[in-house]
Amino acid sequence: DSGRANGYAAAIKQAVRSALRQYNAQELHLFLATPAGLALLLGHGWNRVAPTTLWEDLGVQGYERAFSISG
Repeated sequence: DSGRANGYAAAIKQAVRSALRQYNAQELHLFLATPAGLALLLGHGWNRVAPTTLWEDLGVQGYERAFSISG
């Protein structure tokens, strides 16, 4: 349901922020493998996480930079 999906998105964002602090990372490379609705919720709340590069899976051809979000 929508409440659970929002909870997952918030938990993922908190886990990412925690990992960024733990490793003192200044940017993030994101390879999303999730249902579109959850990806939308993540994107909606991604502000002020970190500069992020999203990568698109091209299958056997590898990955391609899709776009970047400034922190």
